[in-house]
Amino acid sequence: MVSPRRLVLAALLAWSISATAGLLCRSPLATDEAAYALIARGDGASWLYRSRGVVVMARAGLALGDSELALRLLPTLVSLLFVLAVAAVGRRAFGARVGAIAAAVIAGAHPFLLRSFELLGDLPAAACLLGAIAIVIGELGGEAPPSYRLVGAAPLCAAAFYLRYGSVPVIALVGIAALACWWRQIRARPGPAIAAACVLAALLAPFAIASVHATGSPIGILMLSAGVSGRTWFARGLLIYLVGDPLRQYGVLPPLAMLAAMWSLRRPSPRRRVAAFVAVVGLGQIVVLGLVSHANARFVFAGVALLVVLGVDLLDRVVTSMRWRRNAMRAVIASWIGVAIAVPLYEHHLARTLDGVMAAAAAIRSDAAGRPCTVAARALPQLLWYSHCAGWRLVTAAWPQPPVDSATRWYAADTPRRPVDATALGARAVWLGPAWRLEPCYGSVGCAAATR
Repeated sequence: MVSPRRLVLAALLAWSISATAGLLCRSPLATDEAAYALIARGDGASWLYRSRGVVVMARAGLALGDSELALRLLPTLVSLLFVLAVAAVGRRAFGARVGAIAAAVIAGAHPFLLRSFELLGDLPAAACLLGAIAIVIGELGGEAPPSYRLVGAAPLCAAAFYLRYGSVPVIALVGIAALACWWRQIRARPGPAIAAACVLAALLAPFAIASVHATGSPIGILMLSAGVSGRTWFARGLLIYLVGDPLRQYGVLPPLAMLAAMWSLRRPSPRRRVAAFVAVVGLGQIVVLGLVSHANARFVFAGVALLVVLGVDLLDRVVTSMRWRRNAMRAVIASWIGVAIAVPLYEHHLARTLDGVMAAAAAIRSDAAGRPCTVAARALPQLLWYSHCAGWRLVTAAWPQPPVDSATRWYAADTPRRPVDATALGARAVWLGPAWRLEPCYGSVGCAAATR
């Protein structure tokens, strides 16, 4: 069998190949990516619920240019840390081999790789959370009292928070589970834990101050973020996480490891407290976020990774046949190859679905020719980013009607699954090809139908 160190390096190489392939496809920015890019450019100031850490990454990308490649370069490089963080958690929890195999399994999972090059905070935040968890396990998982190296978990938790505000439940779970599993070690030397809590509080204080200034409450921005989670009814997300298509949500091999993690509850690891800690945090993220938000695999990357580590530990203990181990390694390599092929194919498919939005944005930008402009649409970020116009959000296909006047150029455009009824916007709609220019009309003449 290959050594753990070489397996981690191979997993990093496989991840890098797939992520680079996706990056070089230069597909248009997705909706959330475009929103972060807009804030970094100075627009979208009302999107307080967008994580500031991703905005910082977007500004770094803007310093290199405003292309998709420039904006996504830093997140792609940071995503490599996720593979190392998975390996670190496995190594600290159950040994170097478990960490290396878990990292290799994750490196062949398409839900992770498809986000590895996007301007989003999910993978960077998950990497920070896993890094903090590795430190906590390393300091508390033994018999000796913790050292002040435990304080290193605080800045990682803070970074995870600023990269994704939805990291709050996991940070809380890490603290609660650590107290429950290792109260004796913490009580024997409470200084490091107290210092870590104080450092974390100090690092989060700027956010609380900004939230009070913007909303009047230290958690006001978090409440705004929860309000746009997209949940339709309580626990719908959890139901989808549990009974939805596991291949689509988690990839090919992670579901098998996650099933093994559930089996490990009947055959627990010799390191029972460590296993309990990993299980509580991993399952806890999936359950809590499933209860309060809609289901999206990227929301629970840290939880899935922890369950993969737990499952790999069990499989490493019960599967002793060298033949089965070799077959498992072949399956891992096959998943790497499959993802490397699938990522560019999916990105080309995604680009085709956005052809209409890109054509509309190009037509609007060309027609506006640098003059002040506003686009009315039901989904705005991509149109605003590529057209360089302001936005007027339509809740339905024809409402609320934009205040079209001659002081600025007004446009309307369809977006995927959100068409616009330009004939009902109270203005004369001039067809530009993939979009409409809206012109004020006086009386009812010329306003009843769009001009094509």
